[in-house]
Amino acid sequence: MPKAQRPTILDWSGCPLIRREPGKLGGAPNIDGMRITPEAILENYESGFSVSEIADEIFPGVTQEQIRTILIYAIDKGYLERPFAA
Repeated sequence: MPKAQRPTILDWSGCPLIRREPGKLGGAPNIDGMRITPEAILENYESGFSVSEIADEIFPGVTQEQIRTILIYAIDKGYLERPFAA
């Protein structure tokens, strides 16, 4: 789905890794136990960074498996189209 047609906001409530906590990041969705938003993962991925680059260089506290879970969720919801290497 082209960016212009995809949802502008993704509902993260069904993703098991994502939480909303009052007082943490202003209540924005974040990876459970971290101060990293799933949108930050998606933005870096869409900018061309690989799963391993995001995990190892950009957000070293996030595992590759967590990043894959976020990407798969975004693909399943029609938000992300670009496939990734497993």
